[in-house]
Amino acid sequence: ELRARREAEGALEKAIGAADIAELEVALQRAAGCKSDRALLERGERRLATLKEEEKRRKEEEARLAEIKRKNVAAAAEAEKKVAEERRKREAEMASRDAALVKQQTEAKLRQKEELIKQQSRIQEEAETADAESIRRSVAEEEEATQRAIEEEEVLRKQVLQELEADGVRFRSGTEDVLEYAVYLGMDLREDVGLLWIADQALQADDPEGWDQCESPNGDLYYMHEVTKQVLWQHPLDYQYQQLYLEEKKKGQGRLDRRGSSNGAVVAPPKHGGSRGIDAPPAGGPVGSSDDALRRVLQQLLGTSHTELKRLLTEPATCRVPVRCFVIRHKSRMGGARFDFFMSISKTDDMYCFTAKKWSVSKGCYYSIALDQDDAKRAKASSSMPESYVGKVRSDRKAQEYTLYDDGASFDGKDKGGKSGLRCE
Repeated sequence: ELRARREAEGALEKAIGAADIAELEVALQRAAGCKSDRALLERGERRLATLKEEEKRRKEEEARLAEIKRKNVAAAAEAEKKVAEERRKREAEMASRDAALVKQQTEAKLRQKEELIKQQSRIQEEAETADAESIRRSVAEEEEATQRAIEEEEVLRKQVLQELEADGVRFRSGTEDVLEYAVYLGMDLREDVGLLWIADQALQADDPEGWDQCESPNGDLYYMHEVTKQVLWQHPLDYQYQQLYLEEKKKGQGRLDRRGSSNGAVVAPPKHGGSRGIDAPPAGGPVGSSDDALRRVLQQLLGTSHTELKRLLTEPATCRVPVRCFVIRHKSRMGGARFDFFMSISKTDDMYCFTAKKWSVSKGCYYSIALDQDDAKRAKASSSMPESYVGKVRSDRKAQEYTLYDDGASFDGKDKGGKSGLRCE
């Protein structure tokens, strides 16, 4: 107890010598609890009272100084506000005088311009009155001539297409694509039938070295140089084939020899080596003996009992052994690439199955699928579809979602609730 009292008195002496009110209050409470010397306690209480009085006076002085500072700041702000208000008034007066002057000048210019416009209008009305009928006749004649030219070109294209089909002329590219590109090169389908091989050769030509064919989100084709990143919206070889056409035209090679020889101008598509051609596999193998033999091979390979070729190729297979298939892509600079699907039915023979033709539309693109290459090109609508037509696959703008429609029918379109027998796959 004596030692605790001595420690308490020592702490109180130390706190009296310091200026910490909190420390002094704690030391007084401890010393009072230990029954320290009364004189020391009184001295500590007087020191605590003195410190509190000083703290009070200090806070009052700080409050007074803060109030003075606030008043000074308010006075300065008020003075600055008055100065700014006077400046704004002066600027407003000057702006008003300038605006009045500009308005006067503008009104004068407008009056002059209105007079000039009225004068020009009178002259123009007089001229239009004299030439209006002539202009209307000219525009009407031009529109009729344009429409007539379009119709004549379409009729001529169909006529040439029918003649080529009747003569048994075939190209490696689609005949319609060849005719369309021939017109693009500047050929006259009446005179330059014998030069259609140039358009076919151009459509089959590979992209020049350093140029890659790309496709925009809207389905438009363009070409980009892999080094310079230059972009062309037409094929880099278009100019070359236009010059080739002009050179052959000068030689007089435009006429088609209908006796069976085309003088090298129009040629049928060459056969590919091996069994991976675009046509049906050759006879002599397991697929060339007869349709029944081919049907039996497919039934055994796919594990199905269907007898119709279309159902054999489109219905789900039940075989347990994977069947090897592959796809050949045919580029076309006129848009709409073609994909031929093949199935390996033996170690040495591949069978052509069907073709998918790409078409660009406003909301993305879709692929029309048919068992015949020509039917796939013609299947643009859901009406009057050929027997070989299988269906279509639709893609969104970003080519991330694909939807399959049997026979081209859409479940949310005209066939909704109909008898099309749609599958959800």
